[in-house]
Formats: sequence, C-alpha cells, structure tokens
Amino acid sequence: MYVLTDGEEIAGMAAVALCQGDDYLNISWEKDLPKDEVATVHLLAVCPDHRGKSLGLRLLDEAIKIAVRKGMKALRLDALKSNLPAQKMYEKAGFTYRGEQRLYAENTGMTDFLYYEKKLAEI
Repeated sequence: MYVLTDGEEIAGMAAVALCQGDDYLNISWEKDLPKDEVATVHLLAVCPDHRGKSLGLRLLDEAIKIAVRKGMKALRLDALKSNLPAQKMYEKAGFTYRGEQRLYAENTGMTDFLYYEKKLAEI
C-alpha cells in the first residue's frame, strides 16, 4: 500500500500487488507471463479535495518504481468502463489498452472492466 500525503492529510493511495489475480488470465496481454512476473495496481484513488494536481500520475509512477525494483516485467491494472478520467490517465502514463471483460463485483454487481498494461522490461 502506497499513501500519498499533503502535510498531515492523506491525498491519495494505491495498492500494488506483486502478482496477478486469476481475473486477469482471460485478457490478451502482449505476452503471457507467469503470475509472479506481473505486478497489478488496485484501489488507486485520489481524495476529491486533491484532484486536478496530477496526483494519480504520481501514484502510478510510484507503482511503476515499486514493480521495477521487484523485477516485474509488466504492470497491469483495470478500470471501470464508465471511468473515463481513469482511462485517460492510464493512457497518459504510457499504459496500453489490452481488453475488456464483464465480471461480478460485490459492490457493483456485473460490471464491465477495461484492462491496461505497461511493459517494464523486454518481454
């Protein structure tokens, strides 16, 4: 878990997992990599009072650094299909759209997710 602060205040956070969950297996990635060579970003969020300051990009940059330090070959993440600002941010950060699937999420029911990937090493 990476937390970004502004003074004493939490401005944003992201969770970086050093593996890939099974829900990522049905996507057409650039290369099929073992689960332990892929990091995934989960729960990336910026507090509403801190939006518009490119903090999401800073969180993604830190996630990339963590994954590179751990020797991961790719960093992958997903976004709700309805979350256009997140999709634009991921593409701005150099992530490539790799596919879509509908999954059940306990908090939303059946939901469409878009998947993105950033190569970290030659794969």
